[in-house]
Amino acid sequence: MALPPPPRRLPPAATGTHGLARVLSRLGVASRNEAARWILAGRVTVDGRVARDPERRTDAGRERIAVDGRPVRPARRLYYVMNKPAGVVTSARDSEGRRTVYDVLREALKTSGRNPGGGSPLASGPADGDPPWLFPVGRLDAMTQGLLVFTNDTDLGALIAGVDSPVPKTYEAKVRGVMTDEGIARLRQGVTLGDGWRTRPAEVRLLRANEGTTWLEITLREGMNRQVRRMCQAVGHEVIKLRRIRVGPVELGGLPSGAVRPLTRREIEALRALRPAARQPAPAPRAERRSPPG
Repeated sequence: MALPPPPRRLPPAATGTHGLARVLSRLGVASRNEAARWILAGRVTVDGRVARDPERRTDAGRERIAVDGRPVRPARRLYYVMNKPAGVVTSARDSEGRRTVYDVLREALKTSGRNPGGGSPLASGPADGDPPWLFPVGRLDAMTQGLLVFTNDTDLGALIAGVDSPVPKTYEAKVRGVMTDEGIARLRQGVTLGDGWRTRPAEVRLLRANEGTTWLEITLREGMNRQVRRMCQAVGHEVIKLRRIRVGPVELGGLPSGAVRPLTRREIEALRALRPAARQPAPAPRAERRSPPG
């Protein structure tokens, strides 16, 4: 399955004046924090001069940026979807020694032969031929399974994972106990969580109810930490199994647990199409029309 071709020019998100660390992140070569570390260590130059301020206003379209003396060019945009296994944490490293989604990603790409550049897909080196930096879009807690997008396209990541994201996320949840119609109705209307936050209305579909458990399909149009678990807890039910099956137009389908596949061009375009239209300025009020004198 072919990946989208690398950009031949700076992506629009990288043009204009931004903080230097943000520019490097938007070029897809490193996270903003990693880029800031490079800058503070004196590894980054702009137009031949060492830049030590991560917030230095920089225009990648007009200024020459280099790391360790090597020119920085826009990284090829990459987009993957993973079926995250349960018990895996969504972070780069874990103090308890648990497997991370990066461990799973490395193994899956190596096994599938899709690893761009032949090395770790998570490296953030700036040189030509270095494999691109990738990041998980949003978080799934350790015990939540299912669809997790990886990319180095920070704008698409923000579109998917922002608190007010227009991209719906759909989950299958198994809860303890038989949820009543009243409980489902409350989820659909929005519930107040323990911290006082009122959730937006959710789309909820009853899949099946067995003795002592209920399976639900829940679609959210906002993103808060552990939201499905907290919503179900608010109506008196503990989530005992949770799997994300869809993010906007991207479906998990039959992707095996721990496996990774590239997003298709159609999926990428469909995600971008969910971006809210830019607000148009209100038209200037028309001057009052007056009758000619006489």
